[in-house]
Amino acid sequence: PDVNTMLRFFLEIADALSEAHKKGVFHRDLKPENVFIVKDDNDVEHVKVLDFGFARLQGAAKKLTMAGVAFGTPHYMSPEQCMGMIDITAAVDVYAFGVMLFQAVSGAVPYDSPTNSPMEVMHAQVYDPIPPCKPRPEYHVSKRLIECIYKCMSKEPKDRYPDCSAVYADLKEIAKDNETVSAEYERKTMVSSEVIE
Repeated sequence: PDVNTMLRFFLEIADALSEAHKKGVFHRDLKPENVFIVKDDNDVEHVKVLDFGFARLQGAAKKLTMAGVAFGTPHYMSPEQCMGMIDITAAVDVYAFGVMLFQAVSGAVPYDSPTNSPMEVMHAQVYDPIPPCKPRPEYHVSKRLIECIYKCMSKEPKDRYPDCSAVYADLKEIAKDNETVSAEYERKTMVSSEVIE
């Protein structure tokens, strides 16, 4: 999709997660495979967040999650999940959301392993600095969007957005800014074409 449609999809993901967070439910395994695009009665595409199989209710009995056992998918797991920490909050979903947005904007996940080793990816999630998010050539995004991604992916949960309601609020403003950025780029492209002709 074009960048503005992509941002609309991510707003819908953030909205769905914010509703879960308000109920004290954390997904814990957010990844592209758990996000489906569906069409409504007017043939407009929307996203649905599925598979809350690893979801956990805030304040649920801690014995259900063993210390030192990691739950999730390595490429999208937060540092605290990778370390098997028990006190999981909405910040894990914020982190995974940031990774997915990084991937959508740049075309690649931030941390990967040349040998497809889950342990290498998890080690990178915990210890490696956040790599630069370089937008794919066809995407012209605002600086605020990149800053949003980095904030979502902060190593420390306290440095991220507190939950996806906060992500949604910021991303909504960023999406408006980005429409201006995209329109300005298209205008310059049209002017360049006219000059060439």
